[in-house]
Amino acid sequence: MRPWYKDFFDEFYLRSYKNIVNKKRTLKEVNFVEKTLKLQKGARILDLCCGNGRHAIELAKRGYVVTAQDLNKDFLKLAAREAKKENVQIRFVCKDMRDIPFQNEFGAIFNIFTSFGYLESSEEDFKVIQQVAKALKTGGKFLLDIRNRDWILANFQYKDWRIVDGLIVLEERYFDSFSGKVITQVIYIEKGKIKKTTEHSARLYNLPEINEMLKKVGLEIQKVYGGLDFEEYTAKSQRMIILSLK
Repeated sequence: MRPWYKDFFDEFYLRSYKNIVNKKRTLKEVNFVEKTLKLQKGARILDLCCGNGRHAIELAKRGYVVTAQDLNKDFLKLAAREAKKENVQIRFVCKDMRDIPFQNEFGAIFNIFTSFGYLESSEEDFKVIQQVAKALKTGGKFLLDIRNRDWILANFQYKDWRIVDGLIVLEERYFDSFSGKVITQVIYIEKGKIKKTTEHSARLYNLPEINEMLKKVGLEIQKVYGGLDFEEYTAKSQRMIILSLK
């Protein structure tokens, strides 16, 4: 079967997150990345799973040398168009996150907005961590932002819906305890008609599991945050943002 992540991210996805992923949120996320990584201007950074480039473009505007990698060709085209409009130079790479075509290249790599855990098994997810370690310079930093499994399971939302500019987005979820994944069915409705029915899934990890992956490839955790306001991570945190060092 064709992996869900090859077809899920499209115009409906972008429209459905329009009100959530706005300019204010992007600036807050980029401010967090910049302050946490504490890099010199001109440092080489990789935005892994960059989507339509909202973080990469803002960081390029701030004087960093940015590479942006994603599997989605259409999103990369949108990102390249916006980068040209903003008059910034970004190196765009269209590849799976298990294939980062660089070695000892970057002072920092970041993967945020829950883009980790998409793959078919934990072994495949681990390949991403291996590639990250390969692509980082010694002394380089990796910032990983994912949902906190403890909070998700304690506050599980089986159903959710929202309306964005006339587009109704219905979501129904369940947790598969064997795979450790949250499986979500998404239905897009517009003008009384179902436009698309699709599904996505993400494996949830706890901190010891991520720490074990990082240790295996020579990455050492420096700090764990519970959110973009630099709060300390606890079991009650909605997010788990991990800063590690090669």
